[in-house]
Amino acid sequence: MTVQRRPSRRSLSHGWAMLCLALVGCNIPPYRANFNSDDPTERIMAVQAAAKAGDRSAVPLIVDRLEDEDNGVQFFAMLALERLTGERFGLESGQSSAERLAAIQRWRAYIDQGAHKVSMNQGNPRQETTPAVERFGSGSVAPEEVRD
Repeated sequence: MTVQRRPSRRSLSHGWAMLCLALVGCNIPPYRANFNSDDPTERIMAVQAAAKAGDRSAVPLIVDRLEDEDNGVQFFAMLALERLTGERFGLESGQSSAERLAAIQRWRAYIDQGAHKVSMNQGNPRQETTPAVERFGSGSVAPEEVRD
């Protein structure tokens, strides 16, 4: 006959602590790890997942992908940033290296100011982003200027 032992209080509290730690770790979106993957397809999927999730805290990671070695990753990063922030800062497909570098520098200034942390859900996104364009420059004609 075997005697079953009840778990000690220590092992129960240890189990609860491990469960809590596991749940805290779940707050980090799974796509974050793929931003630096060796596979360009995984980097593209990470960029797209962040944009789809509306994860504005991923904007600095996506800006880093603007200088990715893969042109496809760069392109999807540009689209994701526009989706998340409503901005391009003059970044366009097929532009010269100098123009691209200047646009990326405007993105980095935008991040340094913490402007990417402002929610687009607060009021009109175009109104929120206009001051950013004024501070960091757009490098292109704003849609409002084209309509007039």
